[in-house]
Amino acid sequence: MASGDVVLDRTFDVDQPAGVRVDLFACRDPDRPGGYKYSFQCYDRETGETLLRYDNAHDHPAAGWHHRHEGETTPEAITFDGLASHLRRFRSEVTQIDD
Repeated sequence: MASGDVVLDRTFDVDQPAGVRVDLFACRDPDRPGGYKYSFQCYDRETGETLLRYDNAHDHPAAGWHHRHEGETTPEAITFDGLASHLRRFRSEVTQIDD
């Protein structure tokens, strides 16, 4: 697999709560810690408001490379143990949003 190869690119709507969409994207990037550039986002389709996002868009001064956004709060650092486990953790949190 070469740098820039897309390994995940999926968008889908979530039934509960209504109006929520999830975007999952990851591509190989050997220059990023963990070897991937990724963004997993759950948001309100109508307002665009972020409910939850994991990403490594940049080295955030307060949270490092791998960080988690809940709503519009300051991101917090999260551990990256591989793309599959990161995705499982994100999916687990998304299923709890309406609880």
